[in-house]
Amino acid sequence: MSRDIEELLRQGMERATGNVRLPAGLGARVVRRHHRRRLAARAGLAGGLAAVTGAGLAAGGLVGGGARRPGRRPGGPASCPPP
Repeated sequence: MSRDIEELLRQGMERATGNVRLPAGLGARVVRRHHRRRLAARAGLAGGLAAVTGAGLAAGGLVGGGARRPGRRPGGPASCPPP
């Protein structure tokens, strides 16, 4: 019984779509749109990753106080000789 219904449904769909034609260039438009969306998603991901990395580096600099440079005293200019 279900095979009969499936066959009737298939025949009805073929009859309804038998004369339908797709517009010219539809496939090319779909490919271009998909490419633009994929590119936008990648750009958004890269921007988000850059923001997270920058925030992490900034937080590390604030918390860690930065690295000490050799030859410099913490409280004075580089030209002052050590005591």
